[in-house]
Amino acid sequence: MRIWSTTSALAAAAGPAVGGLLVEASWRWVFEVNVPIGILAAVAAFRLVPDSHEGTTAKVPDLLGAGVLTVAIGLLALGLVKINDPIELMSVGRTFAG
Repeated sequence: MRIWSTTSALAAAAGPAVGGLLVEASWRWVFEVNVPIGILAAVAAFRLVPDSHEGTTAKVPDLLGAGVLTVAIGLLALGLVKINDPIELMSVGRTFAG
């Protein structure tokens, strides 16, 4: 848990600065830098994550929970985008409220 927290904190602190430097060089680098990182992560996961198929049964995914989470994240993003325009934000709220 400590490694996860430390990595998350470092990413949150360094991400905007590194992203800004990449955009200053070329906006395409923001997308191209993720390809080798993704490949390295996939190789590391394949080598380091143990196989866990022993004695487990497959369960049906929680579709209702996934749907609620999707709507909640979408509404959170909408609220963050519209936060500077309270009139429009209230009209969006009335639309979803019925």
